[in-house]
Amino acid sequence: MHPILFHIGPLCIYSYGAMVALGVLLACFLAQRHAIREGLGKEQIIDLVFFVVLWGLIGGRLLYVFLNFPDYLSDPVEILK
Repeated sequence: MHPILFHIGPLCIYSYGAMVALGVLLACFLAQRHAIREGLGKEQIIDLVFFVVLWGLIGGRLLYVFLNFPDYLSDPVEILK
């Protein structure tokens, strides 16, 4: 797999990010279809996907910092970057 799918001017579209985004969109679509069959609203699923992605990013960053904590002791501001 190529690491960079294509360029749009100075913007690079990476294959890993594109596949993650495609997976999130497909999961959202399938969850909405299932929610309709169960009598739930599509808006609830969109809200859920938003919070799952947000907390997934936050949790991933916290785990990365935890596993590499000695690197951040000298400059704790790097945790936020």
